Amino acid sequence: MKPKILVFTGPPGSGKSTQAQLVANEYRLAYFDTGAMFRRLKMEGFSTPEMDRGELMDPLTTLELTQKEYQKIIEGNPAGISVSGSFRTLDESFGKDRQGGLAKWLSDKYGKESIYFFRINLSEEEAAKRNAMRGEGRQDDNPKLMKTRIEEYRARTEPVFKELENKGYRVIDIDGAPSKEEVFASIKEHLKS
Repeated sequence: MKPKILVFTGPPGSGKSTQAQLVANEYRLAYFDTGAMFRRLKMEGFSTPEMDRGELMDPLTTLELTQKEYQKIIEGNPAGISVSGSFRTLDESFGKDRQGGLAKWLSDKYGKESIYFFRINLSEEEAAKRNAMRGEGRQDDNPKLMKTRIEEYRARTEPVFKELENKGYRVIDIDGAPSKEEVFASIKEHLKS
């Protein structure tokens, strides 16, 4: 049986990490959070000007780091992986200058039919409210960086979904506004089909 690759993306505060963890637990998948990987690397001394400004990392750096992590994780859990926060840019997703992206790499390795992209939709107002209430004390949750992060998502991540759909990948829209339990129930319904 091929592993399932479940990718959760959405604006900051949409609950993508929460849902990716819930799905990982429910279906016994490995869990990977791209943002957590970068926060861990920053604590270990890795830093870039983009990170400090609340912008997305260089796509090819992200691609290189996440590909290595995915490979290790999937080899350790043949059922698959539930991912939060990858596929944030066109270059990360589809590659650049003869370096293939995550979408092609994963589909070559596991087949397009094994990959589910969940786009968790949430208004900017609700995203800002949730991040202000999150209480995790994350540096990137302050209002100024939050605005930058939402702008980055709109400009750089939203175009990825159109391209995924154009290339025949399964993209599933999820309303992120209801409770996390209701959102999870909606995701599980989509995984039944």
